[in-house]
Amino acid sequence: MKCRGKVTGEYSVRVVNAGIDVYIIIDNGYNEFMTVDKLSLYGNRCGYESQGELLIPPAAVSTYMVPNVALLGLCYTDDIKLIFINNTFNGLSKDKKDTTVPIEVMMQFKLTSAKEKEEFNDVIYSSWN
Repeated sequence: MKCRGKVTGEYSVRVVNAGIDVYIIIDNGYNEFMTVDKLSLYGNRCGYESQGELLIPPAAVSTYMVPNVALLGLCYTDDIKLIFINNTFNGLSKDKKDTTVPIEVMMQFKLTSAKEKEEFNDVIYSSWN
């Protein structure tokens, strides 16, 4: 079976969860390789960064597992850690709800034809009930 990649001329980054496990899904819609040399998740005290470079093929979707929500909890102040301890994790969302904890996502990448690096920054929210 043959299946062509979808070339859209843009990229997208999604952060999703399956239980407490967290995944970053990168859709490379360019017709060239994307080299990600920094992929990070940050709390308000510290963060987790990828080790080494990630190479994403043209017109492809790649999935990367990152530290789970429990490990990310170490990167927050004590008052936010109490939210983690006293509530049940409800998932990740782009929407800010009542009991949310922000997670900053940062990706630095370069396309094979580009001279300079580009940067993607976004904030998602972990929701707790």
